[in-house]
Amino acid sequence: MKDRAKTLWTGNGFGIEFVAEDPWTIALHLVLAKDPTMTDNRTKTIAANSVTRKAEGKLEPMRDFAERARLEALEWAEIEIAEYKQTEDLATIMGDVLEANE
Repeated sequence: MKDRAKTLWTGNGFGIEFVAEDPWTIALHLVLAKDPTMTDNRTKTIAANSVTRKAEGKLEPMRDFAERARLEALEWAEIEIAEYKQTEDLATIMGDVLEANE
């Protein structure tokens, strides 16, 4: 049986996992890279989304669907990564503010 999940690593510590759920849906998971020391081999999912195959009039060929999913995933991941980083910055600042007022 083929592995239905493949991960595209973006080179900045994040990966996009593509999961072929059925012939109509590719699930997307934005994940953090695994711990290189292998003390923790789990990945943390930051966000999830999905892409659905088009069937308007004519069924979208599978290769076209997969390519469109890749392109849409890259755009989606860029937005999610920026938001994740802003949230991390806010958490750091919030921690500093709370510690300063203890």
